[in-house]
Amino acid sequence: MKALNFCLGARIEVLRRVAGLSRSQLAEATGCSPFQIRDYEKGAAEIGAAVVWQISKALDVPVQTLFPFAQLPSESRSFSPVADRCDLEPAPRPGRQLEGVCR
Repeated sequence: MKALNFCLGARIEVLRRVAGLSRSQLAEATGCSPFQIRDYEKGAAEIGAAVVWQISKALDVPVQTLFPFAQLPSESRSFSPVADRCDLEPAPRPGRQLEGVCR
């Protein structure tokens, strides 16, 4: 989960900068504090679905833009009902590298 938080946070920071917004401006637009935005961007805090939605609206991007590292279900991998519903890769097994998580 830490890798997901890190990747999502990094993506939010990039999109915020591209939009020309400060952390304070994004915080005001989403109802979060600037400190929460900083923690999200650094991957230090988990982001709830409602906050992800608010951030996507504040940045004026589709919510899926925040998840460029997510992969669509394919028949070439084993079936995972949760991963297929969420369009997320299955969690890595302990000891596996997390390479490519932040595509």
